[in-house]
Amino acid sequence: MMDFSSFVDGGMAILGVVASILLAGGTITSHSSTVSAPANASLDHRAFDQEQLKAA
Repeated sequence: MMDFSSFVDGGMAILGVVASILLAGGTITSHSSTVSAPANASLDHRAFDQEQLKAA
């Protein structure tokens, strides 16, 4: 026969699995723009390279 602490442990385990799935799903589906480069980044880099080539 199971005592009350076994039910608590089982419930905590189930809640932990559900929380992990929700966090993973939220992370996968989030659309963060903090790591995207600006549209003119390659142009700025190319201009910088041209300046470096002129100096050399």
